[in-house]
Amino acid sequence: MPEKNPDKGSEVLQRIEVEDLFGRLSYNIVPEPPADGPGGISDRLMLLYGDNGSGKTTILKLVWDLLSPATSRGHRSRVARTPFRRIALTLSDGTVIEAIKKAELVGDFVVLVHYPSRRSQIRVDYEVNSQMAIRYDDLDFGDISRMTTENILKLSRKYGQKIKRNDDGEYLGFLKDCAIAPIFLADDRIIYSDLIDEEETARAERRPQGDPDAARRSVSEEVLFCMDRLSQQLRQLTIGAQAIGSQNATSLYMDVLERLGDTASDSRVVDDVNLEKQIITLGLRNEKFEQLGFSPSFPAGAFLTLVSKLDDQAKQVAKGVLGPYFVSLEKRLDALQEAQGITQTLLDQANSFLRGKYLTFRPREGIRIVTDSDSLLDPTNLSSGERQLVLLLCYTMLARQTSRLFIIDEPELSLNIKWQRRIIDALLTCAANSGIQFIVATHSIELITGYRERLVRLANTKRT
Repeated sequence: MPEKNPDKGSEVLQRIEVEDLFGRLSYNIVPEPPADGPGGISDRLMLLYGDNGSGKTTILKLVWDLLSPATSRGHRSRVARTPFRRIALTLSDGTVIEAIKKAELVGDFVVLVHYPSRRSQIRVDYEVNSQMAIRYDDLDFGDISRMTTENILKLSRKYGQKIKRNDDGEYLGFLKDCAIAPIFLADDRIIYSDLIDEEETARAERRPQGDPDAARRSVSEEVLFCMDRLSQQLRQLTIGAQAIGSQNATSLYMDVLERLGDTASDSRVVDDVNLEKQIITLGLRNEKFEQLGFSPSFPAGAFLTLVSKLDDQAKQVAKGVLGPYFVSLEKRLDALQEAQGITQTLLDQANSFLRGKYLTFRPREGIRIVTDSDSLLDPTNLSSGERQLVLLLCYTMLARQTSRLFIIDEPELSLNIKWQRRIIDALLTCAANSGIQFIVATHSIELITGYRERLVRLANTKRT
């Protein structure tokens, strides 16, 4: 199981309340406290388990739409079209985002943001047009609410706060300030996010239906797409290290001259660093970066051979010359540490599942799938489970740089039972130290093994 992370473990979403979903389902979704305590690795996981028809997918979509600020993706229109009476999302700081339908289960609705420490709250009224859509240029963001005074007073008494009317600029600004930027991996294996270009999403949505071979090719294209995006992101992380290398060149040579001057005027030891130990440590560390193509080879063996031939006085001179060089290498590796850690974690997790093939990465080629005989493998030649695995892990790595909430519908699709038991651990490991929370809807008993305290069974609380 992944290690506990006390610094970035806090969840984004604590509770989901739904009333009259489809007119017949009501839920209070709140997991038990995590077994490893607040800030633990499982604190970043919420598992929804329910039968077919329980509304799991619809709830995930509502969460994604209510927390996404983009005005051109249809978020508010989908909320209007989804039949429910009320949904409330409680964030980790106690803030509640509430959407309430005004009359019918579909159509006009109001969004309220209740801060835990303020009396003045955000209120936005949304009205639909004849196509049951929210049109920003059609709305009059004034006093357009159709809620009765009695209902407004009830809400005010419930939260003990004054409700303030506002246009949706404040609400959308609030969502942007939260920087949750949710990512939704739907059961069609299309990734949905405000951060992904609309053209790319449209391309995925145009996948052919009913043709197994065409569908297989389309899913394979999605695998290539996410691998390419992640490769670009990993390359971007190395740019800072390249800048550090060039910036340190001048200071390195100046430091060498200063140390040579000190050594020439003082025969005492330049510092307490053991030169041989420093070479060995640097060589071992550099190997991890060299294997991924992030750093050139460091000839530790050759350095040690040469140093072993020096007398004590010559070693002091060598320390003065090599010291700044070694420091510059350490700084470069420090700058590459995030990229190396993310890449190695991805490869370790993916390759612990795969057999007869494995993922590799080099900055020039990017992420590739290779057979044990070193032949490049196209994603169309992967099994459906292998494609699902690569998608989940790569998208998790993408999410850690841009999002605080990764919503996944049925990650168990196409995964065998053994993989289902391990996939949650793998996702949490890939997201370690990022603060991402996962909200996962599943039918799989195997998937929840080890995280039962974070499981919420969807039990209808609506009285009939």
